[in-house]
Amino acid sequence: MKRTLLSLIALLLATNTAFGDAAPLCPESDNQVRNVIKDYRNPKSSTTLLVTAYKELKDWALEGNKLAQNFMKQENLYNDPALIGKNTLLKTLYKRCDSKDADACYSLAELYADGDFGNKDPQKALTYYQKAAALGDKFAYGEIGLMYVNGEGVEKNEAQAMEWFKKGAAAGDSISTFRLRELQEKKAPAEQPKEGN
Repeated sequence: MKRTLLSLIALLLATNTAFGDAAPLCPESDNQVRNVIKDYRNPKSSTTLLVTAYKELKDWALEGNKLAQNFMKQENLYNDPALIGKNTLLKTLYKRCDSKDADACYSLAELYADGDFGNKDPQKALTYYQKAAALGDKFAYGEIGLMYVNGEGVEKNEAQAMEWFKKGAAAGDSISTFRLRELQEKKAPAEQPKEGN
């Protein structure tokens, strides 16, 4: 969602492709895989880079790259619910989120919302979006609002959604502003009196 553009840019930069070219699904060499593993293991890597590295390694492992497959097994990064507690990515993100890192909380929410670790878990996604919002992540407000619009992890509630979109819009999130206007326009015709009465 918010990170999609950042992830795409990071992927393009990591694979040295021009914006007009398609990024390769498989790495060009094991050195490229090793570089991504190095980024993943670097404790100073940004949360966005960490999650992007995880997704690249996962994709490459699924494409059959042996080095990526071995790394995924070693780090317990496959979607095996029995190994979730040992998952190094989750441990890192939990630790960073507990240390008040809004990006880490948002990334955890995204991973749970997308079902990257087994089934989707909207309740956990909502919890981490709320933590990210409390830490000032302007995009988290819009994601919470969207959960209320769609009834994911909460009951559908357009009034609550509007409140979250208002917070996102006030924080400068243009997507929240757009979604707020959409809901207001949807609600406005229903509130107007019919002509001739």
